Amino acid sequence: MDALISRLLVARKTGHAPPDLIDAVLEHLPRSLPSADCRAARDRLLREAAALIPGTPWRRAETLAALIQRFHNPVDDLRRLLWLAERTGVPLPRSTRQVFRILTDT
Repeated sequence: MDALISRLLVARKTGHAPPDLIDAVLEHLPRSLPSADCRAARDRLLREAAALIPGTPWRRAETLAALIQRFHNPVDDLRRLLWLAERTGVPLPRSTRQVFRILTDT
C-alpha cells in the first residue's frame, strides 16, 4: 500500500497518472465500500462494458455473459471493465438473464 501511495504522490506532483496506477487505485477502493456501493459499482461497470457492444440489450447481455465465463486478462477496454467489475468483490453474474437484468435495471 505504501508503494501505491508513493506513486499517487508522484502522479499528483507530475500531473500524470498512468493507467496501471488508476487501475491499482480502483482495485483497492471497493474494499472499503459498503456492499450496496460495491454492487452499484459492479453494475455501472457492466453497463459501461455493454455500451461497447453493438446490438440489442439481450444480444449485449449474451455477449457479456459469454465473456464473463472466459475472460482472464484486461486486454481491451471491454475486458478491462469486466476486470474492474470483478474487483468490486461482488460476484459477476453468470447467466445471460442475470446480465440482462443488470443492463435493463436503470
